[in-house]
Amino acid sequence: MSSTRLPLLSRLVPSLWIAASLAGCGAPVDEAPSSSTGFWFAERGEAIRDAVGSLGYAAGYEPAEERWSGLRVHEPDSAYLETFIFSSGHEPAAYALLPDGTIERRWSLDQSPNSDEAGPELPHPTQHAWRRIQELPDGDLLVIHEGLCLMRLAPDSTIRWRAVPGAHHDLLVQGEEAWVLDRTISPPTRREQAWLGDMDTPITRDGLVRIAIEDGSVLERASITELHGGAPWEQLYREALLRARRVEIGDAELDGELREALDPLHANALAALDPSRKVPTIFLRETGTFLDLAADLSRVDGTRSGPFIGAHDPQLDPANGGTLLFDNFGDRAIGSQILSIAREDRTARVLYQGTREAPFFSPVCGAVLPLPGDRLLVVESTAGRAIQIDRNGKLLWEFRTPFRIPDEDLVAVLLDMRPAETLQARPPAIR
Repeated sequence: MSSTRLPLLSRLVPSLWIAASLAGCGAPVDEAPSSSTGFWFAERGEAIRDAVGSLGYAAGYEPAEERWSGLRVHEPDSAYLETFIFSSGHEPAAYALLPDGTIERRWSLDQSPNSDEAGPELPHPTQHAWRRIQELPDGDLLVIHEGLCLMRLAPDSTIRWRAVPGAHHDLLVQGEEAWVLDRTISPPTRREQAWLGDMDTPITRDGLVRIAIEDGSVLERASITELHGGAPWEQLYREALLRARRVEIGDAELDGELREALDPLHANALAALDPSRKVPTIFLRETGTFLDLAADLSRVDGTRSGPFIGAHDPQLDPANGGTLLFDNFGDRAIGSQILSIAREDRTARVLYQGTREAPFFSPVCGAVLPLPGDRLLVVESTAGRAIQIDRNGKLLWEFRTPFRIPDEDLVAVLLDMRPAETLQARPPAIR
């Protein structure tokens, strides 16, 4: 591990390498260790669990120092050289990264002619960036302004609509509709209060929302923490609630104003992992759980948990029908891992990880996305870095953001990146 990473790790996760226990390559991920009470972090170290839970989405994490920036193509004959769009922690904007490494701003609240009346209030510095972006076939952009709302923007950044207060982390477009994660805050139910020993602490309610893309109207919603689903789900949620930390969460009913609440599940991803299911699978960071809901959103149909710490962004693996996953604390001695989890036996294969000489680690965020030609796009968020790799972990292409947080001399966090839908031909820049 290079010396530039050690100060960051010691600051964020002081007991990381001592407290964690390794989830070995090829280990099954659908059963807890026999000594576990059902909550995976109990087996993998309280220090890590607390460190992950206490981290917010800041604009930057790692010192800029003398790091290079730009695009380097290591394997020109193998890399996927197309236009990508990405969002950055330093401002609410999305950019086009062209195949030659040129960056052009395509959407921004600064450019929006109606952001004053249609855009969200920005009550806190950690709410100034777009956590998730999705280009639509007509050139519009769906944007999750983290913890505040979902917006649809025209190509000139005009806000067409703003919806889903409390939208966070992820969305999944399906035709003319989209699924979105949101959150509210409310007092504990009687059941929860009994579990908490009559503690009357507000609880974060992660929700799953289905909307119409045309106008942002809500078609249905389920509050995950208030669903029933049999003994396994009851046990998992109860233990998660008992271990939950008080965190500052933007309250949708108070226009995003931060409010202290328990955060037992921390849903952070949506994925269409099973084509037979109407409702996407939800990933819960705090328990390392894949959660399936009934088609009418009335109950929890099933859960599958694994030895993941702070994991993000499950995606359908087109190579085997299984699941790709960014496992943030996957290797206790090195850092993050990219896993491919088999559909049938749920064994995990490590597709990519760093080395001590070339670390790969993002304590928060992170993403993995399949590309054409059996390639993968991987976002190492806190390093401000994205890479393309093949299935053997060979590095094909590497991008390091040039954006910085000037007051602190930090690299701007790279929050999201994905292939462009409509920008493959070089367009005139919008600045």
